[in-house]
Amino acid sequence: MQPIVNHNEVWIVFFIAFMVVGSFFVMNVFVGVIIDNFNTMKAKLGGDFLLTPEQKKWMEAQKSATRIGPIRILKPPKQQLGRLCFTIVRTRHFETFVMSCILVNTLLMGAHHFGESTQQLQATTIVSDLSTSVFAVEAAMKLLAYGRAYLEDRWNQFDLVVVVATLVGTIVQAFASSSVWTFTMAVRLVRVARIFRLVESSSSIRAILSTLYISLPGLSNITSILVLILFVYSTMGVHLFAKVAMTSNIDAHANFQSFGRGFLFLLRAATGESWDHCMYDLASSTPGCVSDPPYDPDMCGFSNSEDCKPLNGCGNPVAYVFFCSFTLIVAYVMLNLTVAVVLESFATSQEEEAILVPELLEGFQYKWAELDPTATGFIRADKMLPLVHAVMPPLGWCGIPLTMPHFLRYMRALQLPLYEGEVVHFRDVILAMTREM
Repeated sequence: MQPIVNHNEVWIVFFIAFMVVGSFFVMNVFVGVIIDNFNTMKAKLGGDFLLTPEQKKWMEAQKSATRIGPIRILKPPKQQLGRLCFTIVRTRHFETFVMSCILVNTLLMGAHHFGESTQQLQATTIVSDLSTSVFAVEAAMKLLAYGRAYLEDRWNQFDLVVVVATLVGTIVQAFASSSVWTFTMAVRLVRVARIFRLVESSSSIRAILSTLYISLPGLSNITSILVLILFVYSTMGVHLFAKVAMTSNIDAHANFQSFGRGFLFLLRAATGESWDHCMYDLASSTPGCVSDPPYDPDMCGFSNSEDCKPLNGCGNPVAYVFFCSFTLIVAYVMLNLTVAVVLESFATSQEEEAILVPELLEGFQYKWAELDPTATGFIRADKMLPLVHAVMPPLGWCGIPLTMPHFLRYMRALQLPLYEGEVVHFRDVILAMTREM
């Protein structure tokens, strides 16, 4: 008696319930347990599990304070052209116009495709060249406006490198032959990197990139463990499944006939792609197979000739344990540990911003810059009173009545070291004021 399609539709509820409970709920609980244990172990190994919440906040505030430094107040140059450029490049409209050109230039580069018409290619080339001209004019105007200070900013250095590389590519392309076409295209692709300029103007993108940067040490450790696990399983796979016959899933690209192929095979299986089908093929045996085929120069695997005989090795039921354990360790534990590291780094970044918000630190930098316009990092000790009065609380005392006796007690509490010339250093001041919040 053959099965009847849709004979008992009530079983639909069973499978939907299984997916909700098994896939959504249980797996998320599994991930939550891993992340919770990761955070617990990190707290113990980090040595801060004995600290109170206030002490932890103080430590995070100190870390945030150490990441900033004095900034220079840019002043307009004396030349009339330089002053005009200085006024223009510091306007919001100019920055918005440049960012719009960056977006248009990037979208146009993404619009190129195989088979595009000559008219479309010419149109995109003209707009791209106009964008390049805008970027070159922007760099020239900022050089005239800021002078040497322009090259001290890393974003400006990045812009200048991209502009020069783009201009070189454009000039070479005008006289390009087939031998330098690859070089020309490579130089023109550098323009895509200009999209990273948007990071400078977006605090949310900066937060994400900051999270990734903070996560790098932890991710490198997890990657090392992952490579070690792949190494062990690849070696085991070569010994267990090297002679298994080829199937629709076990082919010339996915097999364990060598360590390199096995490593790439497991790397693909770690993403969840057809790992169960590969497991069944490696565990099953075809009719007439040999459990351990001897060396045969005419058999595929032992020979690379096109007319070789198909490999006829039997499968090994150990494949069930092999792939299930591999999937559990790599796909569920290791990859979720990666998620835990990223989430922990993001939480750390958010906690630091909650304690000392970027606006508060930037406010301190600008108030310091008013007293130290050349960014030497030092101010006279008698300038501490206007500095403390200008910085917003909880870091400073702006808007809070501060008598001279109270200020002197506060200065004694800061315990600032004095350098030659009765000056104090930026780093000493920000750390001391953070400590006394």
